[in-house]
Amino acid sequence: MTRCTDCVDLHVACPQQEIQPMLGFVFYQHGLQVQWHSPVEGIAYQGTRGKCFIFGSIAQYHEIFFQLFPMPDKSYIVRLIKSFRGYHRHMEHIFIEKKFVEVVNMLSYYFTSMGWFQNIVYY
Repeated sequence: MTRCTDCVDLHVACPQQEIQPMLGFVFYQHGLQVQWHSPVEGIAYQGTRGKCFIFGSIAQYHEIFFQLFPMPDKSYIVRLIKSFRGYHRHMEHIFIEKKFVEVVNMLSYYFTSMGWFQNIVYY
């Protein structure tokens, strides 16, 4: 399944303590470094912002922002937002899109295998 998107919501029925390590594991498997800003939001990134600032359009940097939103039924919405900076040729843009789709597919696969996955919404 390939879909060009910038934002995805995964609806999962599991505790927050189970979501956090799953996100870290999947991002790590795809070569992304994870930085948590709080227990419910963070960023997974590849590349260096400094290089993008210094070298401008030559450097590449892409990131996936993620947020956890609690629902009234004690489930969570995991929101993933794709972003990239620097000059990206068409092939590099396809690579970034492919990596984002792979992360989304792997997360939905893991949540489904645990019986927690409920729904997915693309924006």
